[in-house]
Parts: sequence; structure tokens; C-alpha cells
Amino acid sequence: MSSRRRERNDARPAWNPVKADKLIGKHVLIGITRLASDGVTVKAQSQYRGKIVAADEVDGFKIECEGAFAGKIMTLPADLRAFRIVDSGERPEIVSNWTIVEPAES
Repeated sequence: MSSRRRERNDARPAWNPVKADKLIGKHVLIGITRLASDGVTVKAQSQYRGKIVAADEVDGFKIECEGAFAGKIMTLPADLRAFRIVDSGERPEIVSNWTIVEPAES
């Protein structure tokens, strides 16, 4: 984990290095929904799986992808609220869901 710290003058969530470090090495299932600029219309949905290999307050989470995206590294924002531990005792150990809203056209 990096010792770099982000300025707290923005609206980003608080970083907890202890919680973040506990996610490293865990298998995660990631769902991403892309919405049109209206925030309602679904443009695409995708799913990824892999292992969390790094967690950093500035650089976010690095996930080593498996399956169809094996060999790729995905980076997710440093927002611990998006990761939920699954109590199944099997893979995935964590799920993470993200929604991306396209910017409005000018």
C-alpha cells in the first residue's frame, strides 16, 4: 500500500488502509452498468471476475482479471463502499457493483 495521501477537500469517501489491505488476495465479481446521460437508460452491462492484487488510496484497486479477460489488469476507484464481502465461503469472496453515467452531450 502506498503512503501517498489524497487531499480531503473533495467529496471522495474516507480511505481505510486496514480494510483495504484485507481485500488484497480476495476474489471479486464486478458488475458494471453503463447508463445514458439521462441516468435511466441502460446502454450496457458487463461482468468481470478476478483477484484484487493491490489497493491504494490514490491509485485505487487493481484487479487481475480471470476468464475472458485473463491477463488484463482492471483499475477501480478507491471507494471501499463499493465492495461487499460474500459470506458463501466460496468464490467470489467479494462482489462490487458500479454504475457509470455518460456525460450529457453539449
